[in-house]
Amino acid sequence: MGIHVGDVFREGGDVVGEGVNLAARLEGQALPGTVAVSQTVHDAVRGKVAMHVESLGPRALKNLVEPVPVWLLAPVSARLPSTRKAWRKQTGWLLLAAAAAAAVLWLSGPWARKPAVSVPPLKDERSVAVLPFENLSDDRANAYFADGVHEDLLASLANFSALRVISRTSVMQYRGTKKTVRQIAAELGVAYILEGSVRRAGSKVRVSGQLIKAAVDEQVWARTYDRELSDIFAVQSDLAREIAGALRTALSPREESLLDARPTANLEAYDLYLRARSIRTGASLKDEMAKAVPLLEQAVRLDPSFAAAWAELANWQFSAYAMLEPTAARFRAGDEALARARELAPNSLAVLAETQRRAFFRGDRASSPPIVRRMIELYPGRAESHLAAALLAQDEHNWIEALAEARLAQQLDPRGVDTLAGVLGLYLALRRYDEANPAALSLVASAPPSPIREYRSACVPYWTNGSATAVAKVLERYPLIDPLENRDVTVIHAQWLFSSGQAHELVKLWERAGPRWRFSFTGARFERIAVAVALLVDHQEERARTLLSHEREAVQQSLAHEAGTRSQYANLAITEALLGHADAARAAAALARTRPDFNYADNSLLTAGEAWLGNKDEALRELAVAMQKAPVNTIGSNVHELRHNLIFHPLQGDPRFEALLNDPANNAPLPR
Repeated sequence: MGIHVGDVFREGGDVVGEGVNLAARLEGQALPGTVAVSQTVHDAVRGKVAMHVESLGPRALKNLVEPVPVWLLAPVSARLPSTRKAWRKQTGWLLLAAAAAAAVLWLSGPWARKPAVSVPPLKDERSVAVLPFENLSDDRANAYFADGVHEDLLASLANFSALRVISRTSVMQYRGTKKTVRQIAAELGVAYILEGSVRRAGSKVRVSGQLIKAAVDEQVWARTYDRELSDIFAVQSDLAREIAGALRTALSPREESLLDARPTANLEAYDLYLRARSIRTGASLKDEMAKAVPLLEQAVRLDPSFAAAWAELANWQFSAYAMLEPTAARFRAGDEALARARELAPNSLAVLAETQRRAFFRGDRASSPPIVRRMIELYPGRAESHLAAALLAQDEHNWIEALAEARLAQQLDPRGVDTLAGVLGLYLALRRYDEANPAALSLVASAPPSPIREYRSACVPYWTNGSATAVAKVLERYPLIDPLENRDVTVIHAQWLFSSGQAHELVKLWERAGPRWRFSFTGARFERIAVAVALLVDHQEERARTLLSHEREAVQQSLAHEAGTRSQYANLAITEALLGHADAARAAAALARTRPDFNYADNSLLTAGEAWLGNKDEALRELAVAMQKAPVNTIGSNVHELRHNLIFHPLQGDPRFEALLNDPANNAPLPR
């Protein structure tokens, strides 16, 4: 069946019109037991009926000039296979078909209204990429200001539901590019390119922009604004309105109100906010925090009602909690900043995104769905909204919806590092390695050179079929050179030695690195635990016990001053297990499992702990379950990783363990 909403009328006894023609074309895209629907129908029934959803992307249909986004719908009791095999028809599907038909009748009648929740149609004639604005100021240090104008304009355009606007993270890679407008448009899949410049001099500012139709390389609109610096927000609003007009896009009352909003009345606070935002370059998080957080704290002192600055401050604090310092004090700092932002602007995208992030850290499943629905409802043109929806669907084990939302995010942010990393993570969690490999390559190609990112990408073939060729090439490209100045290089070599079971070599690397030793990608406390495991495997028990005792003491000191996090308890559990303290290890493991953000990676660590305690039966039982249940952990339940990884050393060589690794089902895509 195919369903579309459009004009329908009678002619010579027949029913004809756009609705009929497109529905007939859609029918040919449907699989047995499914309904193929257009974007409009998908938006109308989304969230109202329990169903599986999968995007087929824009499809070229007969007698239609433009590609049409096509969605497949199926009842939740059905399973969407990756191949085009016929599905069994389900009785429950009648309810979904009836709901879709009812939506068509409602939307095509004289009472038609726009659905509250919609995803912007991917129409080529209304797709645009806003390239980084050139800084023409005499003071080249004003580049952060030009970037701020660019980012705020791009965000305003992305709020227009009728436009498809490529995310900032994708377009920033074209700063200073020599590529032509046509090349850029082809790579990003857009019809228009917007170029601009900013010149700031004293209290004056000049902002220029031109809109180019890429197919013919033709300027369709251009404008220059000479204003007082205090009018910068009005300039951004006027630019967005004129660009929308040039693209024949009507704005809703809400979209107009968003344009009229001013983030702050204090230009000094705004300047500090832009400076802090420009610091996030992906270098050392610790070093960047030391620069950005004081700027933001000063900005909110100057204007305590500056919601965007509070939200940005919360973002930095939560990032530190996730990657540097998973302590209650760090989380509380993020919580306090977010609480102020929520009081001031509860419906801003930045506030909603941070609120969702907080819920994720706390494992608060009950509050996540309404937050994500609000993001999609208010900001359907933002990749962040769809990536949040993908992560929520993953958490709910709604894999088809998760993949569909991830692909939508990727359409809006085709070269964004965070988006591509999220999509890659989803593929890995489902062992969809055929899709993970190209996603990993895209991530590396789209991001600045990074030893860690390239190493993780090279691990995908290893997790797929055990081939270490790509890993070897990355390690060769980033050799260990005294005095180990690049800690990221130390990390990738240490990680590979641990993954490939080279205990003695890992110990030698640790000794060589000395105080510059680093093992974890995030700098967590597993630094000592990893070395202790290698020492145990290398039969250096006393040295291992010394390290483990230091680790246990450090965690216990932290727990004496604050409520423990799941990572602290998980690390304490594996530490006690490696020391052979069964009761203490299981008590810490029980506390880790009570934490709401306890996840499958933590569970893998606890499984390894049972193996080190000699309880192989329990460890093997937990592994067998983990291998068949999505999401999987590439370290703790990938057959090629498990075969050599030092943390599972006590199981290696056990015939039952080898049987698990040799079962093809345990590295097949999930869910099945």
